[in-house]
This record gives sequence, C-alpha cells and structure tokens, in this order.
Amino acid sequence: MPFDPHAVISSQPTSIDPGSRAVWVELPAEPSFSADICLDGNHVSACNPTLVEVLSVLDEAEELLESRREAAEQEEERAG
Repeated sequence: MPFDPHAVISSQPTSIDPGSRAVWVELPAEPSFSADICLDGNHVSACNPTLVEVLSVLDEAEELLESRREAAEQEEERAG
C-alpha cells in the first residue's frame, strides 16, 4: 500500500504532487518568506505562521475529510 497522507507539511511546494490531499502547508526554510497553505485547492499565503495557525489549518482539513466521509456514506446508503 503506497504512502498517501491526507495532510503534508513540507518545505517543498504543492506543485510536486498535491494529489488528493486535503491540505498541503509549505513552510519555507527562511522565515522571512511567505508560507503557502493549500486547503482543498484554495491557496493562501501566510507570513511566518505560528504553530497554532498551522494546527488550525490541520483542524480544518480534518473537518473537511470528515464531511467528505459522511457524504460518501450517505451516497452509499442511497445507492444501496
């Protein structure tokens, strides 16, 4: 089974292969550069985000994944 995380925090940009990830946070090695946060395809720049801000983005991704899971379950119930 290949490694395919839902969330990635990296110094690499999302252009590598964001795939179906709910969130990709690019934290540059140089704090004076902006971080790029991609949540469900929406990109936002943040200047030197704090740990609390990064954790907040991960919480949003968790909520997004949970709503997708619930929607898929409802669709299965309707189909089945």
